[in-house]
Amino acid sequence: PHPNQVQDVRTALAELLPPELTEYILDLAEYWPQLRFKVTKPFSGYPNSDSQIDWCYLATPPLVLGEEGVLTNVEFRIISHDQGWTSDLAFQGTYNGSYSWFDASIYRPCKANEGATWLDDVMINGPVDMLGDILPSDGLNVPYMPLTKDRWLLQRNVCADHQDKTHVILWSRGRDDVPSPPGEMDLDNGCGDGLGFAGSLKDGDRIAVFSRAMFLGWRNYVNSITVTLTY
Repeated sequence: PHPNQVQDVRTALAELLPPELTEYILDLAEYWPQLRFKVTKPFSGYPNSDSQIDWCYLATPPLVLGEEGVLTNVEFRIISHDQGWTSDLAFQGTYNGSYSWFDASIYRPCKANEGATWLDDVMINGPVDMLGDILPSDGLNVPYMPLTKDRWLLQRNVCADHQDKTHVILWSRGRDDVPSPPGEMDLDNGCGDGLGFAGSLKDGDRIAVFSRAMFLGWRNYVNSITVTLTY
């Protein structure tokens, strides 16, 4: 539900019940505020001269966290596949040896320049080539991330499978305090750990998702990406 809908229900319950019971009922029903951003655009991008693919596929508008002020979790739903073949058949059907994947990042407007950015171009015109297009360096900051990285590994494609596969990645705020290096991949499902991501988001931040691939012949065919924020 939209945050406004949740507030309407909270207000209605508060007329009949004490505040603590109102919140208990909302939590029991898992009736929490959500915002959803979705892009459905079949897309693969083209590699540069070094056989690298790095396109920003989705960008959210500036987030409004509302009265709650914090996010419980961020869910990514990705439908995609790679080129469908590999020279190393030992990795086929697994996430090992997969060189097409997705990254996620957080962008925070600088006070000196809070106007339109290349993220708005992604929202209006579609994917932007991070390796070939001219991107302004001012206007956006990337919040601190452990190991000074500015992106989180989000999800790898299944290696050498030409059929679309749906991956659902849930990054919760409760995992932010785990003291381990970020970017570790779960070998069973190919997703990144997302450490620090949900906890780093602040009012006005924007989330970006990147379609990636590297090495000759590797491609990343994206069908759609949905980002759902739960307060």
